[in-house]
Amino acid sequence: MKSAEIQVLAADLEDRQQTDRARLIETHISWVILIGDFAYKIKKPVRFSFLDFSTCKRRKFFCERELFLNSRLAPQMYLGVFPIYASRKHLSLTNNNGRIVDYAVRMQRMDTAKEMGKLLAAGKVGQKQIVTLAAKLAAFHRSAKVVQRHVDLRALHKRWAELLTVQSLTKKRLGEGCAAILQKAVEYGKRYLKFNSAIISERYKSGAVRDLHGDLHAGNIFLYEEPVIFDCIEFNNDLRQVDMLDELAFLQMDMESYGELELSKLLFEEYSKLMGLATTTAPKGLYQYYKIYRAAVRAKVQIIQSGSASDKAMSLVFANRYLKLLETYISLPPFDPMV
Repeated sequence: MKSAEIQVLAADLEDRQQTDRARLIETHISWVILIGDFAYKIKKPVRFSFLDFSTCKRRKFFCERELFLNSRLAPQMYLGVFPIYASRKHLSLTNNNGRIVDYAVRMQRMDTAKEMGKLLAAGKVGQKQIVTLAAKLAAFHRSAKVVQRHVDLRALHKRWAELLTVQSLTKKRLGEGCAAILQKAVEYGKRYLKFNSAIISERYKSGAVRDLHGDLHAGNIFLYEEPVIFDCIEFNNDLRQVDMLDELAFLQMDMESYGELELSKLLFEEYSKLMGLATTTAPKGLYQYYKIYRAAVRAKVQIIQSGSASDKAMSLVFANRYLKLLETYISLPPFDPMV
């Protein structure tokens, strides 16, 4: 589907539901139509090095994967996969007289005031909420399927190298200083892999790598009495099947980007109690390595999204914030990645 067609579909939803006006959110890989009590997510017909939504058949497959995988953590939110029908210049999710041209994931809309990122920005996240979140995350990690495979160091090096695909765009939109931070982060990651591959291999052997969420940042969490964790990675198994410590470091990094260092520490402590020391007593250098990588990935995503997001300025604010956090991490001891 194209942007103009999404507008037609949104108009049809308005006509049929007769509630409020539809609101459209766009990222670099999807559109989301918000209307009434529901949200409809449609995947863009795009192909990148990390995903392929280029055909309708593939988009249907990944819509179904999204529904299945997210039902592990947010079954109340993910409601089903629905075909999108076309007849002449009309598009609809309900009128099945036409031909199927695409698919949408239907979701229950959540209270945006409870989005963790917004609450962190307002300084309204309490210790009790973090304790509850740590419990849910630990329970999910304990039950997650162990991934039995050997570490692919070449693939890990490639992931670091791919971060530099946005270096010129970073320089253009945020300046030479920010592009230099990204370069330093990649150099740090490659050095760590060069001298510490045995540590990462041991994590694979010990069962620490599991089928997890893969994109665990504050924007993908609603802090209800029982937290709702949503929008896991469905389009690339390798990005979702990660070290449990990597996923924890991701969320802590994001919390620290809001300046919430004490809450980040509390999350780690509570999670550690529930998971046992064996899960989290890895070398400090490994934990720092994960935080640096995750901050760089988030910066990259925001820089890419700034080209298509409805709020370009906000995407660049987030990108700059992650890059500054990267700079802080790189300067912290142990700076030498051979630790």
